[in-house]
Amino acid sequence: MLIQPGALSPVPRWAAVPERAVAEALRRLTAEQAMQARLDGTFRRLESEQPELAAFVAGELAELEQPQAQALGYFLFMLVYLAFTEAFGARLRTLEGEELEGALCQLLADGEVRGAACRFGSYSEDAIALGQPALMALVRGEVDEAAQQKTEVDAVMQTALVEIVALSSAVLEAA
Repeated sequence: MLIQPGALSPVPRWAAVPERAVAEALRRLTAEQAMQARLDGTFRRLESEQPELAAFVAGELAELEQPQAQALGYFLFMLVYLAFTEAFGARLRTLEGEELEGALCQLLADGEVRGAACRFGSYSEDAIALGQPALMALVRGEVDEAAQQKTEVDAVMQTALVEIVALSSAVLEAA
């Protein structure tokens, strides 16, 4: 993993989702047979607690044409949200629409900066993985597995990165 200059702000150490929170979110979503009901319940919670993020996620899911990509995206987007709420609870403030748009712009700018600065290739997801290693390891694993099944994963990964960048910036420092 080669990290070069980019446009992403580093994830503050207090906003890094610990491995235990990722594992607990994964366990909660996949513990029993009725995973769809748990995913839908998590989405309703997302709509209530983070309405702008819910609208963004729903819009991105609607753009995906492959059912496998939609299923992957729905699972990952809910898992990321659940991991953040598991890790930070009340310290996770509500995102505004401009913050989501800003996270997307930041990722696009970062891609341009890295593309121009590094001839060997450096990706925004590598930079995000430095600040969110446990979360990105799971996201990458799921995306890589889906890609082997010929699932369109680029848009899913891009949306997951926007969600991670935005939620990372929404974590308040502990008092």
